[in-house]
Amino acid sequence: MDNIQSDRELISSDFIEMLPMLRARLGITQNDLANKIGATRQTIISIETKKRPLAWSMFLAMMFIFFFDSRTRPFLKTAGITNETLSNLLFNNLSTLTEAESILDKDEPMLSQAKRMMENIDKIKN
Repeated sequence: MDNIQSDRELISSDFIEMLPMLRARLGITQNDLANKIGATRQTIISIETKKRPLAWSMFLAMMFIFFFDSRTRPFLKTAGITNETLSNLLFNNLSTLTEAESILDKDEPMLSQAKRMMENIDKIKN
């Protein structure tokens, strides 16, 4: 489990460094991002200034926005954020990916979707 936690911390740390650039690329403010994922602007500010750690579920919620947008996906791939390690942590089999896609179709804040997706992934893995 420590190895998985270490992988998560490394990936999310790299992601935090890129977060302001990714937001700028999409033309969204901290407030816009917060509204999209179901968080507060202050939370986004605290994460970007490294005063607050980035929770894995919040990382996933943001990834839903930035990975599934063609304007930001190449930056995530180039930086190594969307790599084999992340794919294995998230989608180690096709049924998990299908489950994630079905959750993403629901009309609710992405943070709620990410938390539910992680609960379902944990159930599938166990």
